[in-house]
Amino acid sequence: MNIGSEVEISTIEKQRKELQLLIGELKDRDKELNDMVAVHQQQLLSWEEDRQKVLTLEERCSKLEGELHKRTEIIRSLTKKDDFSPTSKLQRLLAESRQMVTDLELSTLLPISHENLTGSATNVCVSFSLDYICHIQTHH
Repeated sequence: MNIGSEVEISTIEKQRKELQLLIGELKDRDKELNDMVAVHQQQLLSWEEDRQKVLTLEERCSKLEGELHKRTEIIRSLTKKDDFSPTSKLQRLLAESRQMVTDLELSTLLPISHENLTGSATNVCVSFSLDYICHIQTHH
C-alpha cells in the first residue's frame, strides 16, 4: 500500500465517522420534530374543541338574550296593561272611597250616623267598614 491510498482510507474513515455522527444528530432532530408535531397537533385539537365550546356558548347566549328580551317586553306590556286591569281599578276605587269617607268625616263635626248619610255615602261607609273588618280579620 502506498501512502496515498492510506491517506485516502483514513480520510474515508473520518468522513464515515462524521457522517455517522451527522446521521445520529439528524435522527435526534427528527425525533424532536416529530415530538413537536405531536404536541402541536394536540394543541390544535384542544384549540378546536375550545372553539366549538365557545361557538356553542355564543349560540346559547344569543338564545338566552333573545328569551330575556321577549320576557322583558312581556313584563313591559303587562306593566302597561296593569294600569287598566280590574284589580288596579278596584284599588283606585277603594282608595277613592277611603278618601271620600275621610273627607266626609273631616267635613263634619258631628259623628257620622246612618240617618245623616245619603245613599251613596252610606254605601261607601259600609264598603269601607267591611273592608276594614276583612283587613283586621286577615291580620289576626
